[in-house]
Amino acid sequence: MGLMLVEPMAGAAAEDNFNPLGRVFSAASVLVCTSNSLAGDGPALGTLATDAQLSDVLATAGGLRVWESPRIDSRHTHGTGCTLASAIAAGLAQGLGLEPAVERAREYVRRAILSAPAIGRGHGPLDHAHPLRA
Repeated sequence: MGLMLVEPMAGAAAEDNFNPLGRVFSAASVLVCTSNSLAGDGPALGTLATDAQLSDVLATAGGLRVWESPRIDSRHTHGTGCTLASAIAAGLAQGLGLEPAVERAREYVRRAILSAPAIGRGHGPLDHAHPLRA
């Protein structure tokens, strides 16, 4: 059994109070979005996923921002979360605002998945060097 990261009622609270797209999601997928904001202050970014679509949700004190895109059919997605976080941090360090940094990071990760080298077994790596060939 795993470690409980949020209060037991957080899943129900998330489903009841945090569904910006008006869709039905499992408690687990909604908790990806809300666990950071339930635990403390500051913005939280999470992904709500269906078989066909991804919705990245940025929750800040100013409200919600949602980006939607089709899900990419690829097994080469190892490291997407770390890559997205690093790309957002790089954008912020370069002086971008939070939303532009997220937008640019999402596009970087999308292209890294699309151009993944298809190596390894299971979940293979992204193509982090794709901008060098653009």
